[in-house]
Amino acid sequence: KGGNAIDAAIATAFASGVAEPWMNGLGGGGYFVAWLAAEGRSVAVDYPMRSPAGATQDMFPLAGTAPDAALFGWPATVDNANVVGHRAIAIPGSVDGLALALERFGTLSLAEVLEPAIEIAERGFEVTWHTTYWIARDAANLCRFPGSAAIYFDANGNAPVSQSQLTPTRLRNPDLARTLRGIAENGPRWFYESEIAETFASHFREHGGTHTADDFRRYRAREIDPRVVTYGDHTIHTVPGPSGGSTLAQMLRVVDRLGVGSRDHNSPEALHLLAQIGRRAYADRFSYFADPNHVDVPWEAFLSDDYVTAMAESIVEGPAGKPSAGAREQLGITHDLAPSVPEYMKDGSTTHLSAIDGDGNAVSITQTLLAGWGSRVTVPGTGVLFNNGMMWFDPEPGRPNSVAGDK
Repeated sequence: KGGNAIDAAIATAFASGVAEPWMNGLGGGGYFVAWLAAEGRSVAVDYPMRSPAGATQDMFPLAGTAPDAALFGWPATVDNANVVGHRAIAIPGSVDGLALALERFGTLSLAEVLEPAIEIAERGFEVTWHTTYWIARDAANLCRFPGSAAIYFDANGNAPVSQSQLTPTRLRNPDLARTLRGIAENGPRWFYESEIAETFASHFREHGGTHTADDFRRYRAREIDPRVVTYGDHTIHTVPGPSGGSTLAQMLRVVDRLGVGSRDHNSPEALHLLAQIGRRAYADRFSYFADPNHVDVPWEAFLSDDYVTAMAESIVEGPAGKPSAGAREQLGITHDLAPSVPEYMKDGSTTHLSAIDGDGNAVSITQTLLAGWGSRVTVPGTGVLFNNGMMWFDPEPGRPNSVAGDK
């Protein structure tokens, strides 16, 4: 339609939230990074999920059992409440974040880029074996929530199946189409400040949440300065702060320092070094990364020459034991909070997409519900499936990344 890469990427991001509902959507959050060719600069928009103001660090009592089976392997909580259900939901950022990126850097209107998503929600998308698999694998959780069961199961309570791909079953979500149309007609803040926000919040409160309409009203996505690092002759533009971008930047600097790229591609030696660098960077991540509005995090220290050299020297080519985080004194850590000790399991749901146009504008978007199907909660009448962003926090009190309000 004559738009740029930003328009295309944001249209795709909204559409993917309808066609891959187990991965991402209006009820999730994410990050946007773009290169603006005409200006010769990179930009980023930060729209992660945030905890409701009423969240407290002891809101998920520990079950005293083995680590949970979710993404991070935190200590299991009573009733798995930080993973499944209404209390697991954080305030979503996708609507505000994508709309902000479009307003700042796109050329088409929000209504125009929402058209494909609305059409997919109204007409439905074709059910493939992959759709059936994702619904069936989590049926025990999804069926607990009427709003989700009404959309994702057939009249007999089964996961939908296409008997033939020549005449596929279609999965429709007319309630979501109406919500998307409301955003198109009224703007992104309608999602956060109108009666639909009160519908979300009151539904969560009815089922044990602390959410309020004011939590939605206060949510704001932010344009932020990207993190820029070099790797060899390349320049990498990514997201700063408590995100995967900071870990990526740290890893790339150590990979560069050790000259891993000079080794044979996929050789045992190269793969061993990459694995150890990743494990070592994640030790820092789970020991120190957190919302800097709540906890002091020395972001620059993680990428300093002295620290990168120390990390490189800690990587061994022989058998490597359990990795340990960097020394507090070397990093300048100012608190004495205990580090998180995750198992980092395998479940998760994230959609990544990229777009580039003929002018050289490029976009990278990563957005998520966190776990597969997020909280599994769809608010009846809205079609919006919500995240389980509270699972991002360590449920144990006294850690940098412990639960807190508006974090």
